[in-house]
Amino acid sequence: MKKIILLFFAFIISAVFSLSAFAENFYITNYYVDLKVQKNRDVLITENIGVFFTNPSHGIFRNIPTKTTLYYENGKKSQLKANIYDVEVNEAFSIHKDNKSTTFKIGDPHKLVNGQKNYQIKYTYSLGNDKIQNADEFYFNIIGTQWNTYINDVQFRIVLPTPYSGLSKTTGFSLGKIDTSGYDPDYLKYAISNDSTIVGKVTRRLAPNEGLTVRILLPNNYFVPDVKFLDKDFIYVLVSVLTLIAFIMWFIFGRDEKVIPVVNFYPPKNRNSAEVGVEYKGVASQKEIVSLIMYLANKGYLEIEDDGVSYSLHKLKDYDGKNSCERRLMSVLFKTSDIVTAEDLQFSRSFYRNCESIIASLNNIRKFIFDKNANSPEKMVLLFICILGILLSILYVLGDYSFSLFFSPDAFLLLFPIVGALVVFSVVYGMMKSNESGAAKISKGIFITIWGSMFMGIPTLIILTKVYNSVIENIPILVYSFICIIVSIFCLINMPKRNKQGRMLLGHIEGFKKFLEVAEKRRLESLIAENRNYASDILPFAYVLDISDKILPVLESLSLYTQPNWYKGKMSGRTFSTFVSTMEKATAPSVENGGISRSSGSGGGGRGFSGGGFSGRGGGGGGGGSW
Repeated sequence: MKKIILLFFAFIISAVFSLSAFAENFYITNYYVDLKVQKNRDVLITENIGVFFTNPSHGIFRNIPTKTTLYYENGKKSQLKANIYDVEVNEAFSIHKDNKSTTFKIGDPHKLVNGQKNYQIKYTYSLGNDKIQNADEFYFNIIGTQWNTYINDVQFRIVLPTPYSGLSKTTGFSLGKIDTSGYDPDYLKYAISNDSTIVGKVTRRLAPNEGLTVRILLPNNYFVPDVKFLDKDFIYVLVSVLTLIAFIMWFIFGRDEKVIPVVNFYPPKNRNSAEVGVEYKGVASQKEIVSLIMYLANKGYLEIEDDGVSYSLHKLKDYDGKNSCERRLMSVLFKTSDIVTAEDLQFSRSFYRNCESIIASLNNIRKFIFDKNANSPEKMVLLFICILGILLSILYVLGDYSFSLFFSPDAFLLLFPIVGALVVFSVVYGMMKSNESGAAKISKGIFITIWGSMFMGIPTLIILTKVYNSVIENIPILVYSFICIIVSIFCLINMPKRNKQGRMLLGHIEGFKKFLEVAEKRRLESLIAENRNYASDILPFAYVLDISDKILPVLESLSLYTQPNWYKGKMSGRTFSTFVSTMEKATAPSVENGGISRSSGSGGGGRGFSGGGFSGRGGGGGGGGSW
């Protein structure tokens, strides 16, 4: 008897859920979606929706989000504000828009339909600007998760504007309820042709509120906005005015008074090496954190062990000082144990985040050494450089042409040298403003060489063969624009200016650095004779001032030199360089600690590349119902 009652309740519950699925008075027999992605991130969409009405209705409504939040697997989000236009429907319809969505109400209010009915909806969905950095993406809900009914047959086609050879490796799908990541390969089949077209189908019926989302990671600048022609004389005037404003801002807010070095044999008192690094270079980075580890070791709080294979940090005593950054670093280094290896830190999901927080705290020193009114002009000068770059791109791309960038492959080719130049400028500027290791600078130098050759050298030669006459005619304004950009970059690099306290501190630090760079062995021997820990005391400061590779060989050649007692192992110029490089990597975001996402997988099989995508969390999609 109990079994019969349980079966009866199970039947009732099943019936209730079944009825709720058909609360919309229809189910979808077929849903075919065609997406033609444009170069400017507009998507020409055709939806063929076959509907079977189980009860008489006037028609359906189709609701499409236009303002939404895109979610990624690494926890990051970005805001999407889209626009819908050029709507065509094969039936009578009306449009209602609000600040979050657009709704098409399809059907005749004076007529009822029953049984099978086919609707075709065409519209353009403008995704707007891409919000992610260092790459472009197409993140879109092919089938939204807001259909409260079954969908029997889903087929789709995605056509990208230009081929991309890595498409199979960077295309991912998510199939299921909202926030589902990935898919079962038995239920989704797709194929890629010509490196630009994806055709696929879902091999099972979608339950209510299940959807299909695609995310394709593409090279940076894959999408390009339309560009319109501008008058050359206007560009001459505008570039000149912007450059003049940038120069005036530098002259008022960025021009430093002359700093006179004050010779010092010892590092600045009452300040640790990280603080001195910020006072010297004006910005903190991972290098300051590594120097602070050595500084704390020199103060007796920890020791560094080098076993020839890896490095480990051993806590010797609790921190008893008053410096908040030092206290915070000791706390995060030895959060779970009194012994921690470089690998532990490198793979930690929280250590690099805490280091970023300490770096942010160290950067507060900027308030005391720079003119408080200089930060805003610095941002404005940066804006001017961007504007100049854009104006130069327009001029270089169009010359005497009057077409838009979207319609011309040649025009797109012309963008490469400009994009290449802007990237090189930004990387060089970042290198000059940041406090990076030698290895990082070398890697960026290699990147600049390869990038410059591929995106500036080769395309420029091709361009000269295609638009030789136009380029020759535009040489004067091109040269003038480049000069203006260089002037603006000079103004930006030299901002903000230091205040009186900042100049005084810089003078003392430069004096100490200059002494170490030119110090005679006899003078160093006498300093070590006075203080046996002199070499240990100056090493964190020499490292943060970028002269440790020069001073270490000199110190090793001294008869009285002994390596720091807090370093267990053989310290040489090579082993020291390896140690600081390892620690810089551990304190920075990486694939290993989750600070940089890893792209993997392939199209056409397995779970594919998800790349941070979730079902229902892209652009477009939505759902609908009956009325």
